[in-house]
Amino acid sequence: MPPVRWPVSRSEAAWDITRGWHGDGRLRMVPVTPQPTRATTDAFYPLILNSGRIRDQWHTMTRTGAVPRLMQHIAEPMVEVAPQDAVRYQLPADGLARIWSRHG
Repeated sequence: MPPVRWPVSRSEAAWDITRGWHGDGRLRMVPVTPQPTRATTDAFYPLILNSGRIRDQWHTMTRTGAVPRLMQHIAEPMVEVAPQDAVRYQLPADGLARIWSRHG
């Protein structure tokens, strides 16, 4: 499936989006307001762990995970830490770190 550029006409849609069309022929998108994280820090958990995606996981790997070249971008699991936190916790560049959170 090729990328899709909006606006998309009904005939161009590769999926069933007809339920969202309104009488004027337009699809309404509903904006959402980002909510702050519920995660908190304390003395035992001074940082917030965000298990985000790497550059090539923008499709939650449902498509990009099947492309070997994209999976070679990062050879092994990794953790990125803000430079000031790396200094504060004495984490060397390219070193090893043991991480855990309240959730595992």
